[in-house]
Amino acid sequence: MLSRFFSLTIASSFLLPSFSIERAIASDMVKTIPAHNGSTKQLNPVMVPLATGSGISINFASSGDTIQKVWLDNPSFVTIDSDGCLAGLPSSGNCQSKDVSIIYLRRIQDLSIPGLPKTNQSLLTIVTENQGQKNVYLFRIVKAKTPSKLVFEVIGNPQRNLSQPLPSTEPTVITTARFTNGLKRAISQNLLSEDGVLAKKINLFIGYLESGQSKSEAAQKAGLSQPIIHKLEALGR
Repeated sequence: MLSRFFSLTIASSFLLPSFSIERAIASDMVKTIPAHNGSTKQLNPVMVPLATGSGISINFASSGDTIQKVWLDNPSFVTIDSDGCLAGLPSSGNCQSKDVSIIYLRRIQDLSIPGLPKTNQSLLTIVTENQGQKNVYLFRIVKAKTPSKLVFEVIGNPQRNLSQPLPSTEPTVITTARFTNGLKRAISQNLLSEDGVLAKKINLFIGYLESGQSKSEAAQKAGLSQPIIHKLEALGR
């Protein structure tokens, strides 16, 4: 009964203002990628389908990473732009901004480049820096007939600031543990997909709690509605 109510709560939450139809559609166009946080843990490159005449953005703004360098193995069907200066990009010119956090890829008609064999894919390597730590992200750009995701957003895991005391009321260690247990039970009972958008938002919510923020602040930042928060906490009791 409880799990069924939890499922109905999640479904009905999309009818609330915080989860409007427009927002639900937008979430389908965004793929979230966990930040590496100083260590390369990618076993395989992230697949990026790219259709003719369309483009996608790779956004590191939420993770705090700044892009230092990009390599594109096969530039015969992809162009690259950025929101600042990157060495080697023609669009950078003499611009002043060095804080690059967004890369834009656009599919073009195939070019014939001497010495470069024709392929339907290209490896994109992005080197970033975050608080002195280097990170390497790999993306496999593949030709596609129709667009898929429009934004690939790299999301960092909030780190708790030890110099910042926890509030005296919420969140407490017990409260945070309840949400963690609730998430585990929801996944084990097949109420949530571990790799789904909602599960990622819940993980962000828990991270914000651990950093000392209140439940309402954490929920707002993570984009979670109050019915989901209440039911998740009930599952974790």
